[in-house]
Amino acid sequence: MRSQTKISLAVQATLGWASSFLVLAVLASPAFGQSRPHRRQPTPAVGHRALAGPRAIQSATANQLVAAMKIPQANVVSATLGTSDPDGVGVGTSRLGRFFPRQGSSFAILSTGLAATAETPDDSQGTSTILSGLDTSQGEDMVQLRIVLAPPPGAQCLGFDFAFFSEEFPEFVGSAYNDAFLAELGGSNFQIVGTTITAPRNFAVDPAGNLISINSVFGVSPNTQTTYDGATSALRAVAALGASAFPTVELVLTIADLGDSIYDSTVMLDNFTFSTSGCSAGAGLAEMIISPQSGFITANETFDFTLLASQPVTSYTVGVNGLDISNVIAGCIRGTQSSGGSTVRCPGVSGNLLAGFFGSGPFVFDVTANFANGTTRTETVAYDLIELADIGAVPLALMPGSGPFAATQRFDLVVVVRPDVVGGAMTVDGIDVTGLVVPCLAANLESVAGGVAIAGRCPLVGGIFPPGPHVVVMTAVFSGGEVASGSFILDVRPNTEP
Repeated sequence: MRSQTKISLAVQATLGWASSFLVLAVLASPAFGQSRPHRRQPTPAVGHRALAGPRAIQSATANQLVAAMKIPQANVVSATLGTSDPDGVGVGTSRLGRFFPRQGSSFAILSTGLAATAETPDDSQGTSTILSGLDTSQGEDMVQLRIVLAPPPGAQCLGFDFAFFSEEFPEFVGSAYNDAFLAELGGSNFQIVGTTITAPRNFAVDPAGNLISINSVFGVSPNTQTTYDGATSALRAVAALGASAFPTVELVLTIADLGDSIYDSTVMLDNFTFSTSGCSAGAGLAEMIISPQSGFITANETFDFTLLASQPVTSYTVGVNGLDISNVIAGCIRGTQSSGGSTVRCPGVSGNLLAGFFGSGPFVFDVTANFANGTTRTETVAYDLIELADIGAVPLALMPGSGPFAATQRFDLVVVVRPDVVGGAMTVDGIDVTGLVVPCLAANLESVAGGVAIAGRCPLVGGIFPPGPHVVVMTAVFSGGEVASGSFILDVRPNTEP
């Protein structure tokens, strides 16, 4: 187990610290945060950012959803949606949601509202549709895909990639509106009591082991490239196959509203596999090729734009807002991961730099990696300068978004807060690092969102953390007694460079 001393010494050796977090109070200005809004029937809004590029979501049967997830037909005994509203499912056939499709040209969608609205612009105050058909035990919208599988001989586990999206983020975190996604193996026996879900057979959790729900999941970020206001990173859920999984076992995938049936939530699913070796049950970040992942940035926030791959890469194609910058990327610093994969690190990217070249944003990076084995992977990230409209509902924002970081990669840890903050704390993997990080944030302050919020920046490098995933949590306390928190998952990939 890593010790507090190990992390503290590494951070101290890398960063130059300043004095006190209370310096933040000097920049007092009108607050952008507010208490959680009263629940209301959602109404359309205009003038928000639209998605770029063609999108397509097709209606789908249960068997079409199974095929879109890439579950081998030979291992499928049956698939059914039961009495779920068919409008709550779909198959995506072009790029959507930053990460999808993960494999091939399609992916599955389950939603507590109209699945087809996932591809529409994020210009509503609360995308919402009340479905017919299947409901939870509390009478709220639920869509459920039940698949009976016949695992191949020798299979030790199964897994798939997914990401959870919701209109509930960020305003209703910590409320009764605790929408959730579950993946249960061996049938479904989850129960809902109040705002709490108990699901002993569920194996879809975040890398910290939390249920995928509004109130508990770590690492949610904006700029989802969908209609939804927040989303997790791409995650991978893995379940062990014991003796009881043979000859057949039921996989049950459920997305459900809690508290009421408005404000839609959605899950996208892809890249299902059976594995005969190297199985590690649980959940972690899915394979990604871009770091940092999508999210808001500040004007002075600086980071190394980095491409990572788990295997050797022959070439990349990279575009920003439609402009091909592959030649620029070719001049960046190449490295090798200890696992045998590749890295390409482009230092010194900042909000000001991107705005100078591309205008006000968002800045959409489209990347395709061509691997030595002849396969490819395409991924999209979007960075956007944070504005009042983006942070008006919450008093705290933490950046960067969850994702992989190379050991040599530099990036700014950024905390955006309402200026009536009176205290705070930060942990890494449950270890208190407040005394180390908060003075660094206070030493690099800037006014953001038109002067109604302040941001502290702390320069970091991936290698100050041991290899593997780390959960970073920031909590802030405000003068009125309000407490807010943010989190992200930093997965450090060891690499070397010439």
